[in-house]
Amino acid sequence: MSAVDSREDTDKLLSYYTKQQVMFLDRKLGMTFYVIQLSIVAYIVGYMFIYKKGYLEIEQAKGAVVTHVYGDAMATSSGKSAVRYFSTEELTYPGLENGNVFIATRQTVHKQKRGVCEDFEIPCTANYDCTPGRKGTCSPNGYCIEPSWCDEEENEIYEIDTGGMQIWTRSTLQFVKLAPARVFFN
Repeated sequence: MSAVDSREDTDKLLSYYTKQQVMFLDRKLGMTFYVIQLSIVAYIVGYMFIYKKGYLEIEQAKGAVVTHVYGDAMATSSGKSAVRYFSTEELTYPGLENGNVFIATRQTVHKQKRGVCEDFEIPCTANYDCTPGRKGTCSPNGYCIEPSWCDEEENEIYEIDTGGMQIWTRSTLQFVKLAPARVFFN
């Protein structure tokens, strides 16, 4: 025997299991056991499934989600040296869907005026690729020169650190037909 085996509990080492069957010779106790089992099965099958048709009741839940955003941010422009404050309303506008939140992490500010200049949104290879009726011409850079919004100065690009903002969310759920008095929420 090794040293590990000698430390084993002798009660565990010499024990064995036997199945034992205990019989109660009491007719009333046996009948009570079967009556309780039969009444449980009758309640589930007879009352819940057949009479109340509980297995057939389904309902689409109705619910809502509300979100609130707290906090603000400061950012420095990567274009020209400018520091700008961004409020919660600026960073979460526009609200696209009820209960959803989109927080901007980058904003580009364009300073533009109306004039005739290269429109970087309309690429071209020839003059006929430019907008008809505006008398546009194709530049050597491959963009149309026509009346449009022209940049006055370099764009300001802000990388916004939104780590300090907090989002509070609350949702509710209700089964109007199945349980009209209960509203589940978190």
